[in-house]
Amino acid sequence: MKNCKRIEFKKSAEKFLRNRSRKEQVRLLAKIYKLPDGENIKKMEGYDNRYRLRVGDFRVIYEMSDEAAKPGDDSNAKVILVVLVIDIGNRGNIYK
Repeated sequence: MKNCKRIEFKKSAEKFLRNRSRKEQVRLLAKIYKLPDGENIKKMEGYDNRYRLRVGDFRVIYEMSDEAAKPGDDSNAKVILVVLVIDIGNRGNIYK
């Protein structure tokens, strides 16, 4: 059985990334594409499936869920892990 991963971004997260410098974009995306593995990850209180990733002074808020592979996808794939990046922001503003 082969597990796959798909990363999706909400519009607010995409917008934040587009407005960063190229260096910051690369740094953030490198950490995001390592999810769900990685350092500086904490489960957020009050949510069942929401986490935050710390990347320097930035915070990435995301959720994880599993979904079954659709027919026509890779025949070996049984489960797809979906990482939905909800928002990205500066440390002091992201939780408001």
